[in-house]
Amino acid sequence: MCRLFNTKLTKNSVETDEPCRIRMDDWEMEEKVQSAVNTLWGEIATENLDTHADLNGYHEDFYKLFGFGAEGVDYESDVDIDIKLDC
Repeated sequence: MCRLFNTKLTKNSVETDEPCRIRMDDWEMEEKVQSAVNTLWGEIATENLDTHADLNGYHEDFYKLFGFGAEGVDYESDVDIDIKLDC
């Protein structure tokens, strides 16, 4: 989010590609990154996944993205899912 608002979407300009999309994957799409990924992709296997990838970190980040895995939350407690809004 910081990169988006500091470099791609500022009050003075909006950086887009040809079809007018704001691309946040430009770093990942650089040739040196793609080359490294292609090299590792051919070497990766179940047996060496921990040395080539951060699967635990991926899971943690994925869960946090959707509000899970937060410290101090009792995920076993009952919650009221039928809450009336005043609108």
